[in-house]
Amino acid sequence: VPGSQYVSEYRADALTYLNRLQMAILSGSNEFDVEMGEPFPWAVESEPIRIALKTSVQISVEFTNGSTSITFQTVPTQNFLGRYIRLDGDSDFYRISAHTGVSTTATIDQAYIKDSATGNCNLYALDYSLGTNVLRLVGAMRITAQSIPNNTQQAQMSDMNVMLRDYPLTYLRTCIPDKFAIKYANVSTNEYIARINSNPNEACRVEIDYVKIPTALTDSSGSSPACPIIHRMALVYGVAYYVMLDKGDSGADNFYKQTQAAFVSMVKEAKAQRSSSSYDRARLIPRMEQTSGPKHPWYGVWTY
Repeated sequence: VPGSQYVSEYRADALTYLNRLQMAILSGSNEFDVEMGEPFPWAVESEPIRIALKTSVQISVEFTNGSTSITFQTVPTQNFLGRYIRLDGDSDFYRISAHTGVSTTATIDQAYIKDSATGNCNLYALDYSLGTNVLRLVGAMRITAQSIPNNTQQAQMSDMNVMLRDYPLTYLRTCIPDKFAIKYANVSTNEYIARINSNPNEACRVEIDYVKIPTALTDSSGSSPACPIIHRMALVYGVAYYVMLDKGDSGADNFYKQTQAAFVSMVKEAKAQRSSSSYDRARLIPRMEQTSGPKHPWYGVWTY
């Protein structure tokens, strides 16, 4: 076969399959029946998502029965788009769905159902964009504030439905959040919107580790897969498997097994790396109920 003049009819398909496999590895979901939910250290971005949690704002607002338009009685000092607003004495929350700049008028997500009124309101910042091109989050929300309720400096991720049930807006707390959930994911931009479970009592900085959507591989020498070189045979086997399926080749099953074995090897290597550097490796940990003596407030038994 004249090498430079011959192009396989499966060349374009092979590139498609290569991107498919890369996405499967990074997302933790694959069709080779290998559990890859634990993120690979090399897949996590070196720079986390960083957002600033905001405190609530108080301002006097005029509501009109049957209207979605509200009027601020003083000029706002910031834009309130996306904030949740509640009139003092009212149990209902509305979301500000439109607000241009620092205009004195805004739009709420539903026509006001109570009698027209003007009064003091609290505007809560509960929803936050985590940016675009997010494939998946891989950890808790790290919080720098000192007053977090669970004393772990983390807000754990929860299911949105569960969080709405356990932390309804009607009983919104004012404290540093200890839970968050993904409220919405835009499939076009891969933007994640997170909801926190309380109204922060102070502005604070948070970080979340994540895996980003990889850049699509192209048929060029400058395009390389995201995974390390030692694991790239998994991609080779996987592409061979898909191509053989297309050809109806009986050897496809063999490459399926090789891809599966390569994926298992990747998982084992990552686990071994974490285990070898763990503080608890080869350490005896006694059961707390079998220990005696004064207890350290954070770590359990005092050591002498």
